[in-house]
Amino acid sequence: MLTESIRNNMSDQKYLLPEPPKPEATAPRPHPTDTKLARAAIIISLLSATFTGWQTYGSGKIAEQAQGPFIEIIDAEFIKQNNLRMKCRNIGKTTAFHLHNIPEAHYLRLDFDRLQNKSSMRTLFVDKLGDLHHPDAPVDKEFETYAYLRDPGALRRFYHFEYQEDMVVQLRGSFKYSDSRQNVYYIPWCYQTFQPYKTAKPGWSACNDLE
Repeated sequence: MLTESIRNNMSDQKYLLPEPPKPEATAPRPHPTDTKLARAAIIISLLSATFTGWQTYGSGKIAEQAQGPFIEIIDAEFIKQNNLRMKCRNIGKTTAFHLHNIPEAHYLRLDFDRLQNKSSMRTLFVDKLGDLHHPDAPVDKEFETYAYLRDPGALRRFYHFEYQEDMVVQLRGSFKYSDSRQNVYYIPWCYQTFQPYKTAKPGWSACNDLE
């Protein structure tokens, strides 16, 4: 009897439906702020890569056509959390006299216009950082110049501006100089970073507004 019972149970097992699989564990949904920051960082990095190539090509064409001085940035890096160092060279054909670097810090936010289906940078605050004077730069002369970010506490105390982590920070400005005939040149430059106060050496990239 026991053998027959076991045989009947085994024959019945093929008609049993298998248990449904247990649902896999899912990661918690990201916070809307984290999603927004990640999306902004991706868009900014893609635009920066595109603009970097254009900037290199454009600088070369301008220098080729220019008969006077031309200041080009050949390298840039954050040497401290809030201090951007730029290495520059006069790749033009004559000396750059009365050379100045006029830096500014721009705080922006990436907005998306659903009606026009496009993104744009909205400027929230511009911090003018003064006028840095440099010695005259003969042809092929290399030199270093700087731009910096104020501490968020100083922005709040002296300018009543509240920095937030979803802002894009651009260090931008222009080189102003003249040639031997007193022709004045203005060469713009711009580098941007994201959440610069979180890391000791934030990354940088050539920037371009989406407007």
